[in-house]
Amino acid sequence: MNGPLFACVHLPPSPGCQGFAGRAASLRDLGADLAALLDVTPHVDGILLENENDKPHTLNVSKAQVAWLTLLAMEARRRTALPLGIGVQRIDWEAALAVAAAARLDMVRLDVWVDRVRMQGQEVSVDSRQVREIREALDARAVALWTDVHVKHAELVCAKDLAASVDDAIKEGSAAVLVTGERTGTPPAVGDLDEARRVAAGRVPVYAASGLDATNASELGAHCDGAIVGTAMKEGPRVSVERARRIVGAWRR
Repeated sequence: MNGPLFACVHLPPSPGCQGFAGRAASLRDLGADLAALLDVTPHVDGILLENENDKPHTLNVSKAQVAWLTLLAMEARRRTALPLGIGVQRIDWEAALAVAAAARLDMVRLDVWVDRVRMQGQEVSVDSRQVREIREALDARAVALWTDVHVKHAELVCAKDLAASVDDAIKEGSAAVLVTGERTGTPPAVGDLDEARRVAAGRVPVYAASGLDATNASELGAHCDGAIVGTAMKEGPRVSVERARRIVGAWRR
């Protein structure tokens, strides 16, 4: 049987971002997405929130966005007891930890962890020790760090192969290693998943974190410990019960 399947919910745009629809409409849309996921039987094993709709993406978010994302995360926490996490685009790890601590979330997704990459035209790296220190200061030790290696939408600028990145990620405190394809909607290469699992050697799970859909769920499931699926569950801007049902069904089979 395949491992856990997490659904990625793209949050409504924050105030100041294109498409912001106001508090009432945003909470309604979030509620509709969560209800669609929970209507599927058996439903997903957990939910990852992302501010994908805050465009253009920036390396760090504003204080207003942090407040808004906290509001939405607390609403999601109120609606479900499933494992719940958040990723803040592009790599505002401090904002993600602050939201997770305030809303009592279970994990954060960090697109960059032990790799040095180029994003948004800038070279980006993360001090993993500082991340752990801030997590401690927020009294959020229980918030797990789910971290990408060789993440999509970024150019790797350090001479580090996938195996080294996976090993470093685990040594620096990653609770789950996420492997993606080159862009949204593209699944990771089976060889990359196999290599990541070989290096992880059961220390932490390896998740396929892009491109999973009903047609490839069975194949990918044989090469990873779990998966995160987002875009494939949507019909237009909202999560579709029927699409979610097909993907969950394919994954369970």
